Amino acid sequence: MGKVISLHDFLMAARNSVIKSMQQIADFNDGLLKDYFDQESGAARTISIKTPEQQSEQSYAASLDVPLLAIAPLSRLGLSFVGIALALWVMKIDDVIHVFIPSETDQDTNTSFTKVNFSVTVNPYQTEDEFIKELGSIEAGVGNQIII
Repeated sequence: MGKVISLHDFLMAARNSVIKSMQQIADFNDGLLKDYFDQESGAARTISIKTPEQQSEQSYAASLDVPLLAIAPLSRLGLSFVGIALALWVMKIDDVIHVFIPSETDQDTNTSFTKVNFSVTVNPYQTEDEFIKELGSIEAGVGNQIII
């Protein structure tokens, strides 16, 4: 038998998953940067490049120290907004919208639930309170689609 969870808790769990993914990406990016800096001093690692120079009629090789990061640019991954499109089976129980999550053995969805389609955008930089404020309008929009 499937599970029933409030829409609010379901969307908060989705947001928390996005936040966790964002942190994993940030940790990955930080890991990449460590190779470009000396672990003890924190100074940027450099590479010496010898360039031909000519002064009066003599040529010689001039040495130039360049930060390794400057000649080996690092591509960084990142998230700004994550859009999630959902098709969920929902119903109101005591004025709270709940989501039905079927199990692998469920054959049919309970007919007291209504299938609704909607999308939500998660901004990883948005505070939890700001996201909760947006949930009110999302829940209202979903509630308008529920057939009683």
